[in-house]
Formats: sequence, structure tokens, C-alpha cells
Amino acid sequence: MYIDERKYYQIVYSMRSTLNDIYAVAEKMCKSDSESDKEIFLEKIKESVLNFPEIQSLESENEKFVGDISDLRMTDTRVLVIDNSGTSNYVMKSILGDFGVHVDVALNSHDGIEKFKNDKYDIIFMDYIMPDMNGIDTAKKIRSMNNGKDQLIIGLTESMVPEFREGLNSLGIELMLFKPVKKEQIGFILSKELPHKAVFDFTSEFL
Repeated sequence: MYIDERKYYQIVYSMRSTLNDIYAVAEKMCKSDSESDKEIFLEKIKESVLNFPEIQSLESENEKFVGDISDLRMTDTRVLVIDNSGTSNYVMKSILGDFGVHVDVALNSHDGIEKFKNDKYDIIFMDYIMPDMNGIDTAKKIRSMNNGKDQLIIGLTESMVPEFREGLNSLGIELMLFKPVKKEQIGFILSKELPHKAVFDFTSEFL
């Protein structure tokens, strides 16, 4: 069976808020000793699932994402990757570079914060585990700065860490990617979050 990866990432991206709600209710249900409370929590989960928009509506929400991902080019786009993993940084720089994005890399939180102080970035990709400060505390530092209140930050992690997810959510950060990231994921995020900088170049099809 053929699966359209672009549509898959559109659906997953749009589901993230609903899944966060379900996860929070499920946690409360597991901690409760009351059968009546568990039934209430279960109904809330069912309601969240049933109220999720139909797949057809997602196409109109994401109508700005057109064309093949290989045709996407970003204009005047700067990204900061804060991650102490050389392998992960290589992958991120390669993928983002293919889309024409300028990438700065910080190998620790302190360096990342300093780079953010001295420059302006469209997106920050933030790893969780780093040698000097974890991703949550680093995001808090950035959020506390005047130019960081509305900064788009996306979490990076190798596995599901509830503390990381909850910490990011508390700062208004909902999106988190699992390593290794895929080109389709990054392409969709760029076109979705920065549509005014996204250009689809179809000229390569005729070369």
C-alpha cells in the first residue's frame, strides 16, 4: 500500500495538540483509584478522539503546502540547532542545507544562548540532554529574554521522555521530533511554520 508521506506528516503535525490532551487525561486516569473518575477520564479521551478533525479537512488547513518536498526552497531563513551530538548536527545541517536554510550549531546550552543573544533565528531545534543544561532550562532562559518570548522552538529527542514533553508544553512548545529526523518532517515544518519564506522551485523538473 502506498502512503503519501507528505499527508502523513500533515496529519501527525495537526494531531499533536489532541495527543497531548489525551496523554494528560490518561496520566490522571492511571493515578486515580476511583472507578467513577476513571470512567469520566475515559469519556474525555473518547471525546477528544471523536472531535478530531477528519482527514479531508486537514488538506484545506495545509493548502499552502503544495508540490513535492524536493522542490521546496526557503528564502532568508536562519535556524539554530542546539545539540551536543555531532551525528545529529550533521544530519540536521545536511537536511536544512538542502532547503537553502542557513544553520548555526551550538554544542551546549551556554553557546546556544549566546548565539541567540547575538542573532535572530526563525526556528531553534533544541535537544533535551546536554552537558551543561538540559533543553527545558535552556528553553526557559530563551523564553525569559525579550526577543525569546515568541521564538519558535522545536524539541529533539531520541526517545519519549515525559519530563521533556511536559516541560516544553509548559513553555508553550508543542512540537517535538524524534531522532533521526527525516527530510519530509523538516520540509513540512518549514513550509507550515514559515509559509512566507517557502518557495517551490519546479524548474528542476524540466532540466
